[in-house]
Amino acid sequence: MWDFVLYKHGPYSFTLHATIDELRQMDFLAFIMQPPYGPQIRLSENGTRLLEKLDAKALEYNDAIEKTANLLAGKGVQQLEKISTALLLSKECNSDDENLLAQKLHEVKPHISLPDAVQAVRDSKQVAYDFTC
Repeated sequence: MWDFVLYKHGPYSFTLHATIDELRQMDFLAFIMQPPYGPQIRLSENGTRLLEKLDAKALEYNDAIEKTANLLAGKGVQQLEKISTALLLSKECNSDDENLLAQKLHEVKPHISLPDAVQAVRDSKQVAYDFTC
């Protein structure tokens, strides 16, 4: 599991970043440039072959990854920042209290208005619910 910290545009994991770099260096991942945004990360041919060799236990994560990608695919960077920060704060505060989480979100990200923070908390709860269903 990777640790996340609040960063400029939402939760960020330095260890996940390092893991992705390692997988890219081992030619298991390929980066496809998507200007003006960052790269899209895909399995390389070697990554696909490795995945095919993994047992069914490892493949069970594939469904979770696909589900997550589908839930978040239509959301823009700003919306993802709000939702991911709300999810992280919910975990860190161990709370589902909308007002508390919205206030915390607004405190750590002052550029997010309180009404937008409330909506972000609601959106994060919906994403979490949709993921578990």
